[in-house]
Amino acid sequence: MATTTGLSTSQVQSLIQQKLLTLRNALSDITELHTWTSGLAQADMETAAGLSAADALTYLSAVADAAAVASIYSTGQPPGTYPQPASDYVYGATSAQVIGPQ
Repeated sequence: MATTTGLSTSQVQSLIQQKLLTLRNALSDITELHTWTSGLAQADMETAAGLSAADALTYLSAVADAAAVASIYSTGQPPGTYPQPASDYVYGATSAQVIGPQ
């Protein structure tokens, strides 16, 4: 049976599952990247990657902020160094119901 999208029910389910998995995997990748960059000093980034001091700081900050998004997705809270919301909401909880736990 085709849905109003012209796709079958199983195609719609598969599409949603794929995109949710892509999101979760990307957030997992960011978390791993943050674990690695957390062990680097700004000077390491400048030397190893040939970045200016400003660019090195921007890259490290961007990875840390993306990891905070991953934390909000999986735990409902960013790391303690970030502004804290009034209440927790685990954005990934309903995704886990669709695609299973990580």
